[in-house]
Amino acid sequence: MSSTITAILPALGKSQLNLPDLLDFNLEHNPNFPIFAYAESGSTRTVEIRMLEYVRAAHRIGNAIRGDSQPGDIIAIVANLDAIVYSALIVGIMKAGLVPFPISPRNSPSALLHLIRKTSAHRIIMTQTTLQGVIDGLKAELETFNPTYVLSIEEAPTLHDAYPHLGKETTEDPFAPISATFSPKDSDKGIYLHSSGSTGLPKPILLTHQILKDDAALMSIPKIREVISEKPLNGAIGLPTFHMIGFCYQVLVPLYGLITTAVFAPTVTRPDAVPILGTAENVLEAAKVLKPSSMLTFPTLFHSWSQSEDAIEFLRTLRFLSYGGGPLPPRIAESLISRGVIIASGYGGTEFGGVTKLRIDTETWQYFEFVEGINIRWVTQADGTYEAQFLTTETHHVAIENLSDVPGYSTSDLFEPHPTIPNLWKIVGRIDDVIIHSSGEKTVPAPMEAIITADPIVGGAIIFGRQRDQPGILLEPLPAYQVDVNDSAQVSKFRNLIWPTIEEANKVAPAFSRIFKEMILIVDPEKPLPRVGKGTVARKAALTLYGPEIDKLYETVESNSGSDFVEPLKAGK
Repeated sequence: MSSTITAILPALGKSQLNLPDLLDFNLEHNPNFPIFAYAESGSTRTVEIRMLEYVRAAHRIGNAIRGDSQPGDIIAIVANLDAIVYSALIVGIMKAGLVPFPISPRNSPSALLHLIRKTSAHRIIMTQTTLQGVIDGLKAELETFNPTYVLSIEEAPTLHDAYPHLGKETTEDPFAPISATFSPKDSDKGIYLHSSGSTGLPKPILLTHQILKDDAALMSIPKIREVISEKPLNGAIGLPTFHMIGFCYQVLVPLYGLITTAVFAPTVTRPDAVPILGTAENVLEAAKVLKPSSMLTFPTLFHSWSQSEDAIEFLRTLRFLSYGGGPLPPRIAESLISRGVIIASGYGGTEFGGVTKLRIDTETWQYFEFVEGINIRWVTQADGTYEAQFLTTETHHVAIENLSDVPGYSTSDLFEPHPTIPNLWKIVGRIDDVIIHSSGEKTVPAPMEAIITADPIVGGAIIFGRQRDQPGILLEPLPAYQVDVNDSAQVSKFRNLIWPTIEEANKVAPAFSRIFKEMILIVDPEKPLPRVGKGTVARKAALTLYGPEIDKLYETVESNSGSDFVEPLKAGK
């Protein structure tokens, strides 16, 4: 990476620019700054995308997409695109005065139509060849439920459209900027993102330009720059740009922080091509070539890395390895830490942004320290934990206000304070018992448990899986169906007996919440599930009681599998 370029940092805080104006600032003051870096496919050569080329790419895309749309119109995006194109697409749409709405291609057709209608989006940008199945499903959904809704499905810009001189553009190359570019007010719509849909259909979440400025200002960007000052290169390799984490670390951090961002090399050079699928192996391979000073990824990759001495050797070179999108199993983190890897935790959400400081302390890695400029109301729960509620302030505007008494956001996330160190907090669960897996996906146990406990052979059921790759279920047979849990034949017979009901429950769940047969854990008659006064199972006590058995079950399953990112959808899938 280039090391001799002097960067003029954009202001954060009161004099902070919005994203469309920030493009102009960086083009004027930092045209040679390398905003992205990637390892050229099949070689050890690093390619840099400089600010000049990136901002020009955004203008080209904005010019191509604006068309007859009016300022403030919503442009939905469902596309398999490389990070350097997706990032430029988002800010290019903003620069044209429009509002991008990046959407995960994993959403069902009904969820996709719901998001489109909720935001009144009438244009959708897609990679049509690789997402033909999604398009067919969306069209069928439209025809069935809303045949009069006007929706234009348009092809996404190509790599060559955005970067005609990939990695080599200069001021001498021809360029036509957007005419009459857009400078929004803080209250104007900036971008829509969406929730995971773990409790039903996903919900669109509007981030105004003020909220985007707040999010960038609260993200500990100065601290990141300080920690990696010798080589300001941060790895965001394989993060999906449509996800809040991808958006933050492939748009906000590089543009506001002037921190070069390491990504995968672009591969979408044909209509039938898809971006590189991020795995523990190829993320590590790319990182070894690029040599970032820090990395952020999903915790699902940590398991594979913890089992590889080659990975450990590289990860020890990082100033810190951070994660987001889901919890990190403590045993995996501690395995990495014990061998010299520096783990840094963070906490945030699409509704309220990233709100914790960057802390480099392996002794208290599970704990967060919240940033200045936010106002947290801690609501005491019956079990001694606290729910975090973020109240709106001049420096922290939340995207969703759901409190009845004051403007602010109730997270439903439960924390407990560090026993001896002030101002440190650890997340321990959620009020609504939603299970957050290590992938960041969320399982809602209640609907599935209701189906399973209705089976006449079941006395109790608890779905588990927090900080794990997949869910499992703890089943208590009624007395007439009790089994010797040490007899594999009896265990197998009961699993087969209950399996049709498990399959029925799986039908109401998204793919990542479905329970596999080997993840059925049967309650020992000698150790019945604890229950509360009214006879219902005491969830927390039951999970504590069967903690060792649950850990052993996951160890058995995980010993035979690694952990990868979600594969991009292909045609017909």
